[in-house]
Order: sequence, then structure tokens, then C-alpha cells
Amino acid sequence: AKAVSWLRDYLGDAQTRQWAYPYSLNERFASRAYAVYALALHTQPLPNYFSKLFQVRDQIPYEGKAYLLKAGKMVGASPADLNVLAEELLNLSKIAPTTMHFEEPIQSLCWFPQSNVKTTALTLQALLDTKGGFPNDDRVIRWLTQERKIQGRWRTTHENAAALWAFQDYYRRYE
Repeated sequence: AKAVSWLRDYLGDAQTRQWAYPYSLNERFASRAYAVYALALHTQPLPNYFSKLFQVRDQIPYEGKAYLLKAGKMVGASPADLNVLAEELLNLSKIAPTTMHFEEPIQSLCWFPQSNVKTTALTLQALLDTKGGFPNDDRVIRWLTQERKIQGRWRTTHENAAALWAFQDYYRRYE
């Protein structure tokens, strides 16, 4: 209850809140998208806030867009808005002959732990959830698996959690 209350307060004064660290605009939008998603998970949907973020989606990092897409489905966003977000994410993919992944172009998100593995996994999850699958989604699974094999492991706990959660969603969708 306290966390939900804090998130609602955070979104309520997100425009004027001053932090000790000067977060970039991209970081602020990404954290707001995550907050809208988290609140929707806790049956506190904010469709109006989704709409506000949708209007500035070109300033939201890929990971934040993935959370916004996931939130959009839960807050009852229009199918057209969901489709726009999904297609924009798909258009940002990096496609190789046998793999597909998503690379965050913004590398200055100091306070938002990011990696291509995490971004790819969250984007796969969001697209599976809202579109029920998409052409080449198996290539995303292959890329995530190959990325792990290169190092013998993923690099961080964030990557582990995101990739395993995406694998679970993919498995539920197709198996």
C-alpha cells in the first residue's frame, strides 16, 4: 500500500519534483512509464497518464516504451495506440540472418540499469503480451540464448531476471 501510494504521489508531482541527482528527461520518462506499469499491476490503472506518456514516446528509451506498451494493455489503451507502440518498437529492432534484438541508442541512462539483453527481453515480453507474438520472435529467443553462450552467462541479475521472464512468456505462448 505504501509503495502504491508513493508511486501515485510521484506521478502526481513528477513535473515539479526536485531530486538530489539531476535525472535526464529520458530517465524521468522511463521511470514514469515503469510507474504506470507497476500501478496497473496493482489494479491502479492510470489511462490518462498513459496518454500523456504516449504523446512523448519519442523521448522514452526502448525499455520505457516496452513498459509503456505493457501498461497500455492493462489500462485499456486503444488498440491503435498499442499498435503504434508495438510497430515503433519492432521498427527499432536489429535483424541478422538468424537473430533479432533491440539496442538502446541512449547510453546516458545512469540511474536506469540497462543492457541490450534486458531491453531485448522486456521488448519481447511486451510484444508477446500485446500482439500475441510477431514474425521473427523466435529469432529474439535465439539472440538471447546466444548472448548468454558468448559469456557462459548473462552479465547481471537484471539480465538474468528479464531474460528468464521473457523465456517463460515465450514458452507459455508457444508450448
